[in-house]
Parts: sequence; C-alpha cells; structure tokens
Amino acid sequence: IFTRIIRVESIDADTKKITATITWMTNPLRPQTLIMTTLLTNWQPIATGGLRDDWTHPISFGSIDLGAGIFATDIKVKNKIAYMTGKSSSEAKKDFFIVDTTLSGSAAILGSINTGPGLQAVAINENYAYVMNDDEAEDSHAQLQIINISNNTNPILIKSFNVPTMREGGLSIAVDGTTAYIGFESNSGREFFIINVTNPQNPIVIKSLEIGGSVNGIILFENRAYIATSVPTKELIVIDITNPSNAMEIGSYNAPGTQPGNSIAIFNTARVYLVRNGGV
Repeated sequence: IFTRIIRVESIDADTKKITATITWMTNPLRPQTLIMTTLLTNWQPIATGGLRDDWTHPISFGSIDLGAGIFATDIKVKNKIAYMTGKSSSEAKKDFFIVDTTLSGSAAILGSINTGPGLQAVAINENYAYVMNDDEAEDSHAQLQIINISNNTNPILIKSFNVPTMREGGLSIAVDGTTAYIGFESNSGREFFIINVTNPQNPIVIKSLEIGGSVNGIILFENRAYIATSVPTKELIVIDITNPSNAMEIGSYNAPGTQPGNSIAIFNTARVYLVRNGGV
C-alpha cells in the first residue's frame, strides 16, 4: 500500500514542472519516500522556429515611458518581468529598469537605478542582472556591471568590473550559469571575452578571442556561442564553448552584402536568425 501525490507547477508559459511523491511503510518504524521530478515543455515553438500566432497583425498589450530623453537599448524577460537597459544624454538619469508586465494592457516600473553613463545590453541569471556599460575604461565606470535583482523593487549594483586591457565600450552579453560571455566594439585587440562569475563580487577572465570586428550580439545554444559581428566576411561566427577556458571559433557565415550583423536568435541547430541593417 502506498500514497502518491502529483504536483504540477507552471515555470513559464511553455514549461510545467511535475513532481511525483510516493510514500509507503516497510514497517511501522520505517516510512519510505520517493520523489521524482521532470519538466514538460511545449515543443511547438521549437518545431516551428519559435514563431507563433499571427505575426502579420501584431497587437500592442501595453507600453511604458522610461523617462524624458531615455531610449531603450536591450530587454530580457523572466516570468513576465522585463529587465531593460537604457541610455540618455545625461549620466544623471537612470539606465536600468525592472518592469512588471503581468497584466495585459498595462506595465509598471517596479524598480530602477542609475549605473553611470548608460547601458547597452542585459542578461539575467537567477538573482542577478549582468549589464554592459558602453563607457570607455579610461572613464570612471567599468564595462561589466552586476546588479542584484532578488528584490525587484530595489535593484542594487554590487560590482563594476573593468575588463583588463580593454579600452572600448561593451556591446553585448550572454550568461550561462556561472559563466558570462561578453562582446566589445571593434579594436586592435580582442573583442570577445569569457568571464567566470561564480563569485559575482570577483569576476575572472578565463578566455578571450580576437574577432576582427564589433561583437553586436551573443546567443548561447548547446555548447556553442553564436555571435553577430561587424566583420564584412563573417557577420555570423560560431564558437565552441564546451570548455569555456579553451573556447575556439569553429565556423562562420558570410552574409550577402556588406551590412553588419546586429543581433541574433536561434531556436534549434538548423535555424539561426541573423538581424542586419535592412532586414534578416
């Protein structure tokens, strides 16, 4: 005789967490318990390339004004909470925003801070937002900044990190677990850096690569980093990150024309979307 309890939790719009707990008694003094957990996902967005609904008739469910003179530069969404970066002509204005989008038709800023001269990109991992500052290292601000977002109404900047030898502004970022992948403007040195952020208070560079152009976008998928670049003959570059400390370029794509790669998206290894000036 045993007891079975099935618990279903919603992780996000396309993911359910199933937990099965089974209990029984081998004798009155030895209760036994077995717990099994699995995730169920909606496979259709992946099979169709991630595009759903009628994209020919988009509908706005809400909008928000970040403030006078502030324009948005990047956004990531987790559990219907949007984390946004911005820039303005004044360093005194806020540049990181946490926005509640749980209710259709409305949006509200939960929290915001000013990190310095403006931000270009954001990545979210657990209780931290990793943002790229486009200020040059000669100034008073570092390119990689880490923000504690455990309280959405009170984000706290906990680390500003100046990447050694780098004097250009940061453009792009992606994070997987305790490893951050960041991209910079084109320069005479290296533009792609891999950083260990196991301790957010003490980031450590573990690898860097010379790309030959600006790294405008980074997407991570199945032990590979796909980057959008300004290199005229390699707007898309693929990097093997199976071992981040020994990352290496394994492929590239020369898109027709001369427009740089601006951003990138991927939904399976057979389909990559490269966004350029003038289209995809």
